[in-house]
Order: sequence, then C-alpha cells, then structure tokens
Amino acid sequence: MSSPGPAGFSPARGLQPGHTRLAEGPDAHLLHHNARRCQRSHRSAQYRAPCRPITSQASPASSSLYEAVAPHPSRGPPSSDPAEAPQPMPAPSPPPPPVHVHCQTLPPCKDLAAGKEQVEKALDAAVAARAGLPAALIRCEAQVPRTHSALAWLQAQRAGTSGAAAPSRPAPTLYFSPRLSPGPDSAGAAAAACEEGAGAVAGVGAAALWRGAPGEALDAARLHGMQRFTSAAAPRVRALGGSRFDAQRGLSPEWAAFGTFTFLIPSVEVTDVGGALLLACTACWDSKAAPGAGPSATDAGAALATALTTLRDVRGAAAPPSLAAFAGGRGAVSHSPRRAEWEAAVTLAQELLDEESAEGEAAPCTPSLLDPGTALENYIAGGQQGLDDLLEALEGTPALGAPATGGDCGTRDPDCGAAALSKVVLARRSELRLSGGADPLALLASLQARNPRAYALFLELEGGEAFLSCTPERLYSRSGRSVASEAVAGTRARGGGSVENDFWLALDLLQSKKEHAEFTIVRDWVYEALRGICATVRVDVRKTVLKQESLQHLYGQLSGTLLPAATDADLLAALHPTPAVCGRPREASRDMLSSLEPFDRGFYSGPFGWLGGQGAEFAVAIRSALFVPEVQAPEFPGVQALGPTAMRVALYAGVGIVPGSKASLEWAELDLKVAALDRLLTPVPALQQAPNLNAAYARILVEELCRLGCSTFCIAPGSRSSPLTLAAAQHPRVQLVSGMDERSLAFWALGHGRSGAAPAVILTTSGTAVANLLPAAVEGWQSGTPLIILTADRPAEVRGSGANQTIHQPGIFSSYVCWQADLAPPSSAMPPQHLLGSLDRAVAAAGAGPVHLNVQLREPLGPVPEPWESTAWLEGLGDWATSSRPWSVQLEAAACASRLPHSLLAALSTATRGLLVAGELRAPEDRAAALAVSRALRWPLLADVLSGLRVGATGVPEGLIACGDNILAAQDPGMCTALRPDVVLQLGGRLTSKRISAFLAASSARGSSAGNDSAAWWVVDASPHSFDEHGCLAGRVRLPLGALERLLREAGVLVEGAAAAPFTSPYLELWRTMDREVGFLVRQRLNSAPYGEAHIAACLASSLPRGHALYIGNSMPIRDMDMFADGLALSGCTQGQVPSLGCPVGANRGASGIDGVLSSAAGFASGLGMPTTLVVGDLSFLHDTNGLMLLRSGPARSPLTVVVINNGGGGIFSSLPIAGQVPAQTLSDGWTTPQAVELGGLCRAHGVPHLRLGLADGTQALRAALRAAWASHTHSVVEVAVDPAGNLDWHRATTAAAAKLAEGVWGAEVRRRRMGDVQSMAPATNGAVGEGRHVPSLGRAVIAQAWYERCSAPLSQPLPVRGGAPQDCRRVLRLHLRLSSGACGMGEAAPLAGVHAESLEESEAQLAGLCALLPGVGMPQTLARLGGRVADWLEREVGVLPRTLHPSVRCALEFALLGALAQEGQQTLSQLLCAELAGPHLSGPLPNNALLDCGEQTVAKAAEAAKKLVLQGWRAIKIKVGRRANPELDAAVVCGVRSAVGSEVVLRADANRAWSLPQAVQFGKAAARAKLQYIEEPVQDWQDLESFWRATGIATALDESVTQEGILDPPPEGTVALVLKPGVMGGPEATFELARTAARLGLQVALSSCMETREGLALLRELARAVDVQVFPDMLGLHGLGTDGYVGEAVAEPGSRPGGDLPSSARSPEGDRRPRATGSDLQGCAGLAIHCRRVLRHGCESEGGAAGTLVLLHGFLGAAEDWTPVAASLGTRRTVLAPDLPGHGSAGLLTGMVPPSLEQAAADVAGWCATLQQPVTLVGYSLGARLALTLALRHPGACSRLVLVSGSPGLEDALARAQRASQDAALATTMRQAPIEVFLEHWYSQPMWGTLRRHPRQSGIVARRASAQSDHAALADVLEAWSPGRASHAWDELPALSRRMPILLITGEEDEKFVGLQQAMLQRCQPAGTSGIGVQAATILSAGHAVHLERPLELAGAIEAWLKGLECTQQTLRPLE
Repeated sequence: MSSPGPAGFSPARGLQPGHTRLAEGPDAHLLHHNARRCQRSHRSAQYRAPCRPITSQASPASSSLYEAVAPHPSRGPPSSDPAEAPQPMPAPSPPPPPVHVHCQTLPPCKDLAAGKEQVEKALDAAVAARAGLPAALIRCEAQVPRTHSALAWLQAQRAGTSGAAAPSRPAPTLYFSPRLSPGPDSAGAAAAACEEGAGAVAGVGAAALWRGAPGEALDAARLHGMQRFTSAAAPRVRALGGSRFDAQRGLSPEWAAFGTFTFLIPSVEVTDVGGALLLACTACWDSKAAPGAGPSATDAGAALATALTTLRDVRGAAAPPSLAAFAGGRGAVSHSPRRAEWEAAVTLAQELLDEESAEGEAAPCTPSLLDPGTALENYIAGGQQGLDDLLEALEGTPALGAPATGGDCGTRDPDCGAAALSKVVLARRSELRLSGGADPLALLASLQARNPRAYALFLELEGGEAFLSCTPERLYSRSGRSVASEAVAGTRARGGGSVENDFWLALDLLQSKKEHAEFTIVRDWVYEALRGICATVRVDVRKTVLKQESLQHLYGQLSGTLLPAATDADLLAALHPTPAVCGRPREASRDMLSSLEPFDRGFYSGPFGWLGGQGAEFAVAIRSALFVPEVQAPEFPGVQALGPTAMRVALYAGVGIVPGSKASLEWAELDLKVAALDRLLTPVPALQQAPNLNAAYARILVEELCRLGCSTFCIAPGSRSSPLTLAAAQHPRVQLVSGMDERSLAFWALGHGRSGAAPAVILTTSGTAVANLLPAAVEGWQSGTPLIILTADRPAEVRGSGANQTIHQPGIFSSYVCWQADLAPPSSAMPPQHLLGSLDRAVAAAGAGPVHLNVQLREPLGPVPEPWESTAWLEGLGDWATSSRPWSVQLEAAACASRLPHSLLAALSTATRGLLVAGELRAPEDRAAALAVSRALRWPLLADVLSGLRVGATGVPEGLIACGDNILAAQDPGMCTALRPDVVLQLGGRLTSKRISAFLAASSARGSSAGNDSAAWWVVDASPHSFDEHGCLAGRVRLPLGALERLLREAGVLVEGAAAAPFTSPYLELWRTMDREVGFLVRQRLNSAPYGEAHIAACLASSLPRGHALYIGNSMPIRDMDMFADGLALSGCTQGQVPSLGCPVGANRGASGIDGVLSSAAGFASGLGMPTTLVVGDLSFLHDTNGLMLLRSGPARSPLTVVVINNGGGGIFSSLPIAGQVPAQTLSDGWTTPQAVELGGLCRAHGVPHLRLGLADGTQALRAALRAAWASHTHSVVEVAVDPAGNLDWHRATTAAAAKLAEGVWGAEVRRRRMGDVQSMAPATNGAVGEGRHVPSLGRAVIAQAWYERCSAPLSQPLPVRGGAPQDCRRVLRLHLRLSSGACGMGEAAPLAGVHAESLEESEAQLAGLCALLPGVGMPQTLARLGGRVADWLEREVGVLPRTLHPSVRCALEFALLGALAQEGQQTLSQLLCAELAGPHLSGPLPNNALLDCGEQTVAKAAEAAKKLVLQGWRAIKIKVGRRANPELDAAVVCGVRSAVGSEVVLRADANRAWSLPQAVQFGKAAARAKLQYIEEPVQDWQDLESFWRATGIATALDESVTQEGILDPPPEGTVALVLKPGVMGGPEATFELARTAARLGLQVALSSCMETREGLALLRELARAVDVQVFPDMLGLHGLGTDGYVGEAVAEPGSRPGGDLPSSARSPEGDRRPRATGSDLQGCAGLAIHCRRVLRHGCESEGGAAGTLVLLHGFLGAAEDWTPVAASLGTRRTVLAPDLPGHGSAGLLTGMVPPSLEQAAADVAGWCATLQQPVTLVGYSLGARLALTLALRHPGACSRLVLVSGSPGLEDALARAQRASQDAALATTMRQAPIEVFLEHWYSQPMWGTLRRHPRQSGIVARRASAQSDHAALADVLEAWSPGRASHAWDELPALSRRMPILLITGEEDEKFVGLQQAMLQRCQPAGTSGIGVQAATILSAGHAVHLERPLELAGAIEAWLKGLECTQQTLRPLE
C-alpha cells in the first residue's frame, strides 16, 4: 500500500455524492444490487421517452442533446411533485455580443528577444488605441525562428532548477499539440482541418480564464462566453482547455482545482507554424466580466500590465532534462479498483450487457475472410495501406444501416433504438508516489517524441496540479461547417520492430469478433450522432488499424457538413462521451459507471482542445495522468515550507467491456495502455547498481550525450558496441534509429544534423563497419555538418595482432573530422571524469563538422554481473548524477570582435550599386536575419535555392531576385557592366549557380582592366570553412547572421525604420525588371512546353505545402531548382495567415556526391520534425536504396515524399562539354550509364508506396500525385519519367531566350538613357535627366487621366459586311489615356455588326466604367512585352477580369496603354513592341492588300475596279465572295479580275463561311484558273475545310474558325494562313499570341481590319509591322489593312460627351459626363435633404426618358462615390443618381440630430423618388438593399423595379435578431469609443470581406472610408438603429412583392452566405413546381460580398442586361447565368 496522501487524494476514493465504492466481503452485494437497479431502470423507462431535439440556440441550462427521464445516482430519482415537473422553457435571452478582437501580425523577427521587443511595442500601441472600449481582446504576434519546439519553450518557462519539479507559478500553463495524421487524409477530414490550428501551441498565463463551478456543464452558454472573445478574422485567437468526463458527478478534492472545465486564452503563447515559431501576447479585458468567466482585467490598463508582465518573463529554451527529471524515488503502485474488485465489476457488467443487442449491432467481421498469406504479402509490400486496399476490395460499398453519404437533416439520437446496454467502458486509476518529484512536461516531451501520431495535452494550474494526456483519439475537428470525427476501439501491442509480428497482431485485431463488435458500436454511434447535426455525413475510412508507438487500434474516420444552425456546443453534446470511453446507450452507461467506478475520472476521457473563430478541434483525453504536488509540513514550527518535495501521480486507462470480454485480458490491456507512462516514471537504477564497469561507463556516456542534447542514436548492429547499444536502448530520452547498413545510417545521421537539430550519434561496432562511415564523414566535413561518430573498438593491445574484426580505427577518417579521441577501455584507473570531459569537447567541436570518438571496450559486453569498485570509481562525479547539467561547459571564443571590420563598414556605407547574395542558409534565424538585412539595405537580393527564401516564402522582400542564373546567361557587355555591383555582401555559404559565382568573381576581380571599379566581395557566415574558389574575396567574417544585423545597426549602416522606405534604387529597378521579365518568360515557356525536368522543379517550388521542407539531390535536380524556383510566383499571405520565412531546404553540397541522398533526406525530415519532399535523380536514388529500409523501419517519423526523376541514367552528362567530344556509345558506356531498374518493384520489396508518372502525364498529373502523397502522411515514392533529349533541348532554348530577353530589357534602358542623356544608373545621379525633358523610370508609369469620346466617320462606299442594318457612317469610340508624365495614348473601340458580338452601346458602357477605374493605377513599363502581361495587370492592379471585357474594349485599352508608353519613350508603337530589334526594317511601307467587294457587280465592273486599285499602287487584292446565290458567278468575277490585273498581283478571296461544302467546291473548281493565294473560310462548317482543299487544291485561311470556335492547333490540312482581326481578338496581346502559334504551325499571318477609322488603321499597321519583325523576321508579311477607301476622316460627334476624368482641354460645357454632387436633386423632399444632403448624378435628364432613372443606394460605411464605376457604365444610356445615406459621406448628420429609422429613411427616399417623374429602378447594396426592400414593400408606387445586391430580407428567428442587435450595438460602441481606423481594421477583417481584402483597390477603399466619414458618432447611430436585429423580416412579404414588380438578386460567386440566401429567396418566391415571373438571380464571377467595389463592370453589365430585357419584353427574362 502507498502512504497516505493529501486530503482527498487517496488510492480508493472516499464516498462522494453520486459515487458507490466497490467493496469486498460482506458488503459486495450492495454493488450488484445498485448496478442491477440502475440497469433495470434504464431498460424500463429511459428510451421509451421521446428525444428532445437539438436546437442551435440551446438554453444555457441544457448540457446535452437529450434529457432522459431515468434516474441518475448523482441527481436522484425523478420527482413526482407536479410543482417540480419540467416547465415550458422561457424564451431564451440573447447571449452577450462578441467583443472587439484585434490580431496584429508583425514582420518576422530574427530571434526571440527581438520578437519580444516588437510584440511589446505593438501591443502597447494597439491597446492604447482601443483603451476606451468596454471589452476587447488585443493580440500581437511575431514570427521568430524555430530554434526549438514550442514544448521546449514551455519547459523553459516552468523551469525552476533543472530536474526538479517546477515551483508554483501564478499563471496556468497549457500545451496542445495535434497529432500527425494516422493515415491518408480523406476529402472530408482535409476540409475539416483548420490550417491555422495545425501547429502545437504552448501558453503561459491567462488573458481570459473560464472555470466551471461544481455541476456547471460546458454548455452552449459557456461556450459562447468563450467564443465571443474569438473571431473568424483572427483564427489563432483560441480558447484552449478541457472538460470533465461527466460534469454532473461531484468533484473529488484531487480534481477540485480544475473545476468542471477549465479553458483559457493564454497571455503569452508560442505556436509552431510552418517550421517557425509564432510568439504572441494577448491583452484582454471586459468591464462586466465575472471571476472565472473570462478576462480577469476589467479595463485596458490592467489587461496590458498583466500581459506585459508575463511577456517580460519569457525565457529561451531550457536545457534537456536528465534522467532525474522524469521521476524521483517511486513508491508502490495501488490500483483502484484492485484486481479482485475489477474482476467482480467485469463479471457484473457482463451480466448486465445484452449479448444479442451487441451482436446484432455489429456487421459481419469481413477480415475473417482474409487469406493470411495474401494479407501478409500485401502488408509487407504496401504497409497498412496495402492491407487496407485488400480489405476494401473484400468489403465493397460500406453500409451502416443508412447511406454512408448524404445523411438527412433531421435530429437524431444515436442511442434511440438501443433498448439495452451493449457496451460499457470501465476505467482504472493507478496511483504512485514519487518522493523526488517529477517533471510532467519532460514526461510529455518524451511521450510525444516517441509517438508523434498522438495528441499531446497538458494543463497545469496555479497550485501545481497538472493533467497530461498522450491520446490517439480525436473527438472532432471543425473548419467552417466541415467537421470530421472518428471511431477508435480495440487494442493490440505492436510487433516490437518486426514487420511480420506487427502484421499478425494487426490481423488478429482485425479478425477478432469481440474487437469488431466493440468497434462497430462506436463507429455506428458516431455516424448516427453526426447525422443529427449534419446535412451530410460520410464514412471516409470504414475500418483500418491505427498504429501508435507501442499500441495499435481499430480505427474509422467520418466527416460531414454541419447544418447551418449547428454549433460547437451541439457537436460536443452530440459526440461526448462516445461509446469508446463510456458505452452504449450513453446515459445508461454513465449511470453504470457511477456505480462501478470507485474514483473520479476528472478530465480523463473528457474533451480537451480548442475553440476559435474559424474552427475547433477536440481530442478525447485518454492515456492520461494527474500530477498533484505534495508539500510536507516543515520540521520546525514557524518555518515556511520550501515547496513541493514529492509528487503523487494517478494514471488512467480504460477498456471496453462487451459480451465475451475476459477480465484477465482486459486487465492486461489496461497495463499495456499505461505502460509508456509507467516506464518513464520508473526511476533509473543508480549507477552503483550497474552489473559491471562497462555498463556503468556506457550509461554515463549516453546520459552525458543526452544532457548535451544529442539524444538521437543511429545504431547499426554489432557485438563490440553492445554495452553502448544497451545503454541507449534503456535511456528514456534516447530516440533509436536502427539500420543494417552503416553507410546509409551515417547519411541519415548527417541529414539529421543538417536540419539544425542537435547532432545525431552514429554508433557502430568495430572493423569495416567503421570504414562505411567515411563517405558521410567526407560530406559532413566539406559542408560543416554536425555529426558524432561513436565507434566501438577492441582494446589497443590487440591492434595489429590479427585479432578478428580488428582494424586500426583511430585516425581512420584522417582530416575529415574536426576532433577525434581514442578512449581507453573502462578501468578503475581511468575515472569517468575523463570520459565526460571528452564528450563535452566532442559535442562542442561537432558544431563545425564530424567528430570521432573511438571507444575501446573489453569483455563482458553484455549485462553480465561482474564485480567492480563502484564507490571509488564514481566518487569524482559529485552532484553530476543527481543534476541535469552537463559535466562542463565548452564555449568557443567570439568568432568576431564586438565590431565589424572598418573596411566592411566603409564599403557598405559608400555603396551605390550594392548587391546582396544569400547563399546556403541552414538555420531559420539566418533566414530571418538575411531578410532583415535585405529590408534595411534595399539592395537587390540574389537568393540561392538553398537559402530557403525562394520556396514556400510569403512576404519576401521587394528586392528578391529569383532568376539571376537565367539573367546572367546574357553576354551583352554593356548589360553585364550595368549589373556589376560595387559592393557584394554574401550571407551564408556556397552558391549553387556557376553563372552567379562567375559573375561575382568577374565583378570583384582585382588587378584587371577594371582597375578600381572592382567590387568588394564580403562573405559573412558562421561556418569555419572558407568558400573562395576564385580568390576574389575582399574579406570574410565568421559570424552568425543575427549578430551581423545587430552590429550593422549599432554601426549605423542599418537605420531603424529604413525597411519602410520605398525600393527606389535605379540599380535595383534594373535587376527587378529583368527578373520580372525573365521570370514571366520562363513561366510562359513552362506552360507551353512538353513536360520535363524543369516542370518538376517549378511545380515543387510553387506547390510545396506550408510547414513542409525540401531536400534536393545533386546533379540536375539542384540546378533545375536553382534556375526555376521562381520567387516571383510566390503569393502574399491571405488574411489570418502568418507570413513565412521560407522553408528549410537541404542538400549534400559539401562534396556534391550523389550517394546517401535518400538517407540524408530521411534524417533531415526527422531532425526538423516536418514532412519533407526529396527531389532526386534516378541514379542517385539507386545509389542509396538501403535508405528505403530506413523509411520502412521508421513509419512514425516525419513522412518523406521522394520524387524520383527517371531520365534513364546520368542525363546531366549530355549537357557537359564531354558530350560533344566523344562518340555517343562511349558517352553512354562511360558517363550516362543507362539503367533499366523497375523502381516500383524495388519500392514494393521495401514496403514503400510507389506511384509512377509516364511521359504522357503532365504537370497537373504531377500536382495531383504530390497532393496525394502529401495527404497520405507516410513515406512514399513518386517516380516521374522524363525525356532526357527533350529536356536538354528545352534547357538550351530557354536559356537562350532568357538571355535574349535580358539583353532586350537592357537595350530598352539604353535608349531611355540616351533620351535623357543619362550617363549613369548610380544612385548618386538619381537618374538625372536633361532640362525640360521627361525620362521615364525603368519601373512604372501612372495613369493620370482616362476619358473616351464618340466619333463618326463618313463612308465612301457601303461596308462589305453581311448582316446588320445599313450604316450611313462608321461610329466608333476612342479611349484616351494620359500618364503622369504627360504622355498620351489612344485606342479605338470599333465594334461592327455582323463581326462583333457586342454592340457599340455595350462597348461604351464598359469604356465609361473603365475610365472611372483607371486614373491613379500604375503599370509596369514592360507591359509592352505583352505575353499575358496586360491580362495579368488588369486582374492584379485594375481589379478587372480580362475575360469579361468586350474584345473591342480590350483592344482599345491595350492600344491606348501601348500608345502612351510609346509616346513617353518617344517611339513609335512598332518600335516599342520591338524594343530590342529596333532598326531600319521597322520603317517603310507595310505590305497590304486592297479590299474589293463585288456585291452584285458584273464581271466587267469588278475587273475595272480591280484595275483602278492596281493603278493606285496595290499589289494584292482581297475579293469578297459568297454574295451571290450561284457560286459560279462569284468564280467568274474572280477569274475576270485575274484577267484584268495579270499574274503579278496577289489575289485572295474571302467567303465569310457563306457556302456549304458542295457550293464551295463548285466555286473552287470554277475559279481554279484565278490562281488564288488562298480563300478565307469558304465553308460553313470548319470540319469541311480539309475536304474542300482536297477537292479543289485551293489553300484556305482561317478567320471565324479561330475567333468563334477556337480551331487552330492542329489546323485543317490545306490551311496556309491565319487572318487575325485585333479588334475581334481583343487587342495586340492576343494577336501576338496567336501569331506566334501560327508561326509554330508554319502558317502565314495577315492582320485584318474591322473597318476602323484611319487613325485606328494606323495603329493596326504599327501592330502588323511589329508582328512581322518579332514573329516572322524572315518572311514578308501581306496584311489586310487596306480599307482606307471605305471610311473617311473621323470627327467627334456633335454633343459627344467624353466620359471619365478629363483634362481641361477635353471638356465641353455641354458634354461633361463626370459625376456631379448636388443638393438640388433633393428639392421637394425635405426629410431626405436633411438626412442625405448630397447626390451624385451620372448621365443626364434627357437620356432618362423611357429608360427611367436608377437610384443607387450604398452600404454601411460607403458613400455615393462607391458607385462611380457602376454609375458611369449605366449612365451611358440612363440617368443615375447616387445619394449619401444618412450619417454617411462628408456631410454626416446635422448637430444634435437623431438618425432616422430604416422605415423613416425609406419614406424619405420614396418621397424623393416620386419627384423624379420617371420610372425609378432602385439598386441597393447590403444596407442599401435593406433600405430599398423596405421602400418597395412600404411604398409600392415609389419604384418600378428592384435590384438587391448582396441583400437579405432579414432574420426570421427572434433570437437571431436579438443576437444581431446586440452585436451591432457592440460594434457601434467600438465606433464611438475608438478611432475610426481601429473600427475599419476590425470591420474589414471579417471573413465576408476576404475577396475585397485581396482586391487591388482595397487599401484605397478603406482609406476613403476613413477620410470620407466626417461624423463617426452619427455613423455608429445608423449602424445601431438600422441593424437587421431591430427590423422585422420581409421573408413572408417577398413573394407578393415579386408579383408586383421585377426583382433582380445579385450576389458574388464567393459570398457563400449570400449565395445561399439568394437561392432561398428564389425558392420562397418561386416554390417548386411554379414558374414565378418576377424574380431573377445573377451571380458575379470571382466576387465576394462587396460586388459593386470588386467587380463594378460586371455588375453594371448584369443590371443593364436585365433592364434591356425588361424594356424589350416588358416581363422578366429567364434567370441570368
């Protein structure tokens, strides 16, 4: 028996209310009686009662989904007193509103200290700005390098003295670590995973704390109380904690401190995020908070003080604990219940269980049908996944009594129908006392390291009570409405390292009927529970085996989509407790447990996890322990106790009891479940108890290495190393990695060290095993990678004697180790101090590379007892054995003085063309420091791929240059000179790119002709190895990069706040422009080229998931990654996402060999603790196939995805000079060494999943394969076959194209310099220009003004166009742009009926909207290179989807843009488009054909007309045919023309698809003698083109086939030309793209007009000239731009009204169409004039007429200007008015005015509309939509049509309205009491604004909101008064309204909530089976909630189309698409 503990903490709990103690002897019958009574009660009464359905607004008093009427021991029997009968529930009151939540993410910091400083400053400022709020939560966070784990950080915060229990702290401590996924992610599980909650979080202190009082359940009210302090906009603000298994049972004293639940928002927390740490500090206050129910602070000052006090106490990581830290002296274990009591309980439970019920619920056990031999084969080949595949094939479609998908939406009780107990889970509590205390966090760290696929949970309270759990079981995870849960049941041990043993145990588990019954009860129950709260439920994994470190369980996975009203309270109530920890039925099982379990479970088997604004995740806290410190009374009275001197620990475990369970087996299973914790709590025997001296020696060696952090031991089997192996295996902190191949194992250890983790120890026996370590030692030495080589050896006296397995091991690694020692065998003459000192020196030296410890050992090698003088030998150790400190501290001298060399500082201070180079950056703190230096210096940053800054980085500096290697392929001397730096600062080690190295060497070469112009090349790196192969370095400083950044700031080189300055250096601009252009080119070529090795590199760089690492093989993979990992493709952070410092990238670049790469990558992944992807060549993979064994033997370690590029051998040699110097066969035999190994078979033999992609598969297939591999969460191989020859050709072509492009960019810059007489690009000159002349910058131009005008030109003859009404003139639109430099450009939109799909009016509407959008938008000078750049610019900077612009509009816009850039550069348009090819060939006449439309002319007249054209100088004529009924008449005309003009004139024909195939053949045969060059589109069906050519021999040209059907690649046979109309194609960009495609296909290109005016034709001719020069330099083009004779001189139309922001010279008094602000429009409506006072008018009265007037009502925070682009577009045909709503805009409300109610405002607007005397269409957005709907309902005659944009009829539910009113009142308070900027930041952080936040105009919109709202108090009043919670809903009135007037409902495609509301409104107005005529719906693509701001042109187009339809038909159209 253990000694008595503190009060209330006894092994067998005393009797408490609701508990019945198990007893032995005479009283045992009481147990049976009580339990049977309980069981009978439930069978007779409980489930006859109806189930109370769940609602989302559960009463605070309700703690579960269903209330049963059966008695509960803790509650007493149900009362028969009518007065106490359940009464109707009162109407629930709304819960408190959410508080103001602000989360500020700061830029990454270089280390924890810098992070603390920045967070403190930011928190202080943020709280000060919000101090007036009554309640708020403010969180500031900064990313810091992950130099240690979150758990190690938490250990440091708790540390008192190492190894002892930590002293009590005033603040609670918490840790939650999600598990690594146990298997492949299903779609449902992936959707339910909350990304921002994916990392481990450690917290100290409590900004807010919720603790449940006795009997207080974790119900909806309590959960809402927590979640009101969270926000979807701040997903990392989470309440973390846990709850009791059963809140209704009384609390025992040992659990009293925890309450019924404890949740907290930590004051300071550290979170693992994507390979970095996020340090956060939170201040939280609530003026109405109650103790234990939220924040303890009631005001901002107190909250800030608490937060900062906790933050300032934050420390760095703690030293690793020693053996003593786990447990002190341990007493005996006492179990409750005892063994006999347990057997009695199981027997009783068996009697009460209904065997028939349990068996009936379980489906047949399919695995019993398995053939064991087949199953074993699948398991060995594919692991558990292979066995699962076999099971799936046997089971077929899952059936759970209901469909596995698509569950109903009704409520459901998972226990309904379960009439009797089928399962009960009995638990056991095992207590032990540790006299020396214990460190529970150290225990948890060890458990987590051994079992990463389990949750790690920890909560320590103020008094030192601590709860921990290492559980495999998830209760649920939720992201949005997606939820996932699982079923876990049944247990078996693992196979102890044997794959085959593991299989047999798993198979036994799968085939066990008892385990199957238990598992299916759990799985089916969870399924039914989810169906009660989900719209759909899916069974993603029906049944498999969940593998843990020492245990395996049956496992199933389920997912679903929650009902809209379901909450986390509903989820917890529905799912907890599951039958896995309680039983079934749930209430009956709970009642039975109250009788059978003689202890309080507390948090054991309760839910533990977190709640946030976007999601939640809860684990089931099994495998847990409770720690209670024991404070003994002081020996002398009056003396205060020093602290806890002992620790009492209770271990908890449970087992499921079903019919057939055996008590003895279940007891053994309990032992198995607590074995991991029990083993760690077992004190290690004292050193004196070691069986022999070797054993003691080995234990000291292993312990000291662990104290030094080296706890990873890679052990190869051997005899001589047995003492060391045994000591490592028995050490609780050692992580063992075993393998049979020493060479592979050594590389694994090398990769582990390369990750930045503490050095791994490679342990081998003697002999050649040691020699196998040499390759890894060489690589480690060359790369400076830490590695500890520990080799066992025979005693020195037998060396050279011929003794077996004895070689000379000392010095075997020669100079490839940093330090080595030959340790003498253990002996009494050699005390352990010598060993400890040697170990300390070895680990210190290992920081620079490998070290070698050769340990001589004599026999006995095993744990054989042998006398040894323990006392004397251990005497010198002192307190080492009882402490956790290493023997000695080894510190190197400072690598650099306290200040940097003066020459370096001088060079940095005077640099004008500084270049920053990031080499290999291993440590995350180095990446952080490099980014900090880059932001401060604002130099170009050439980043090597091994820097990690070009893969997975977000928020990278503006100066990052990703394409340096490709840029420097150019050979232009002038360009190289311009790019040459004057100072180079290289951060980090060696560079991958030879070109960059050579460029730096050439720039810094001294003694050359460059003289003093040579650059000063400095390298700063912490490595002891120097990298100076060129001998050009000016200096090298051995220094950590973090110290460099600090010293540079101290020296004044880096100035505080400089990072915020703009990047304006001309030198930087040149680099950036080249990088942007070359990157664009590379991406283009990747998208258009056949699949190859470069695609793999680019794909990995762009799609590697956050939190993953990358390892790169040598040879071609690392070269490709360095060339094609394009930093320009990296996107910024989405809202709520933490910016990334990039991902860890590793490679064996020391000796750059291709051996050991697979093993190195596996060690790298394990050391990082991150999923890792390796990209490697096939030969390198084959070099290290033994690495596959390490993958199979370590399935629980971080998964490694291996991408093998299989090019059939050494493809790199084909690109080397040797390839052209030897015969092909010699090259093959001696270099490329082709291989034909079937890699899939090799992987199967090692049990590693494998997938092969062939040559036909493309990038999309690779992305899909990678996603599947990453989602599998296990080691896997993806083999990608590529074509080596094609790869080589593509590389060469791409390099040449990149070089040519870079030289072209430089050529354009040279011309700009000449234009301004610029002599230098040095910052000192600042790009000075000649007086009075503007020289454009290399970077960007800004559009200052945009306007358009209508023009018309007379026709000289009818237009030769079929279709459309005859025209008396040609009407076009001209778009004008003026840049800030004054340069102007013009483009012409000339839609032509019969040719264009859009009309002139539709084009004008878009142009008007564009003119409102374009002013102020910047554009890159390189836009003229086209190639997708214009489309990219439109979407990224203008915010317009290119595909939604009409072709004629986009054509006009592109020509205007290019024309302005050309004028700015004093060039013609063709010169601009061919900048690098400027020359005489760009001048001179452009070959064109004339156009001859014969119409109904006779042959003679046509011939005469053709002769006139020839006399005018035309040498080519295109004849329009297909106008006559008889094709032969057309042929006669063509032949007559040929006779008239002779054979020298080129004749073409154009039929415009007029004929059928027979008609076309008829023409062709008759016109054969005309010798046509080709005929355009002779047949109506393009598929007949080839037949026409075969029948006639006449070549064809494509026109409409391309523009209408997209037919081009491949072209029909007989096609020789492509006719391109830029006005139809969409402008120059599309024209160039198609021209290049045509050239690739061998087709000619002829540009053709759409009857543009002469000015428009001039633009087209410039474009045609550029196409000829760029695309067809060797071919004389002949275009179709000779239509001058049709259209005369264009002039502006009389009364033409230019639109947009006009220069003064373009305005006319009668034609100004800009919006006007006026109050006169409000005359006649006094109420609106008072409240609104301003209206913006678009269009004019004369154009209203029958078209009516549109009144646009903006949303909350908006103003009339919000509608400007929409109104400008709609105002081309109508009058558009946009008023400022009350309280909004610059006017605000009059002093002392109360804002009108929504009803009053509707009446005011209705009165105003009545004065307009025209039909009014109301268009309202959001708040404006509510106003418009109210007006339409209450004032039927005020408007005739209604458009609701993102609108809703309101809230039907009364409680929802009350909640909304409360929320809006809280927001109004925030607006009144905080600065407007604070409110706006909070408002626009909500998820509904996600797409708006990504919009290019978002910052301008928010800034306008801040400046436009003059009366914030009035705005707050409007927000509160007009809240949807204060208004009645209009759902019931909506159908009648839809019958009175047409209604258009518009939503954004990505606005999920309002898309759902839109559908609900349609269904309400048009019920199923009816056809309503009043309501239509339109969805705007790629838009969110703020449709009018995000997609104004598209919105205007949808409204205009709807209005036109109504005007044409006087009824609604069918719903818009």
